[in-house]
Amino acid sequence: AHTLKNQGINRIDGIILTHFDLDHGGGVRDLMAQIDTTWLYLPDAEPDAPLRMELEQSAGEKIQWVRNTKYISFGNAVLTIYPADYGKIANESSMCILFQSGKYDILITGDKNQEEERLLLQDVALPDIEILIVGHHGSAGSTSMELLDAIRPGLAIISADGNNKYGHPSVATLKRLE
Repeated sequence: AHTLKNQGINRIDGIILTHFDLDHGGGVRDLMAQIDTTWLYLPDAEPDAPLRMELEQSAGEKIQWVRNTKYISFGNAVLTIYPADYGKIANESSMCILFQSGKYDILITGDKNQEEERLLLQDVALPDIEILIVGHHGSAGSTSMELLDAIRPGLAIISADGNNKYGHPSVATLKRLE
């Protein structure tokens, strides 16, 4: 929140959580307490997830449950949120987000594994992607060749601390990205 406020941002139209793992949404309560937020887009999955239950209590009126593909337009841009799979575990049930503006497309797959990526490709005709936020912090189980061949990303961004205990990003994922 401090960084956003220093940039003059005092209001957020919407926050999207791909799933309820703390490394993806653990700071959302504090962020919403400090910056006025209109909507919180959440996957209708993981009914027993502690973070989900806490957010239902603290931000109930602001929650928009994503049960079907949701399109949000603003200016010339469109944000498409693909829903989570209700019956899957946390990482597998990640929502996916496609941002499109002009010739630029950005894809976020959350922590989906390779099988869930394949299911997404069966359901959705994704465009060539200029920027891919690499799935599951670059773990070996995400960012399949099928996904990469389908979207042909121009740039890949991996969100991982260089000294994490999981060894992310994996060498196998880095080779697939090459």
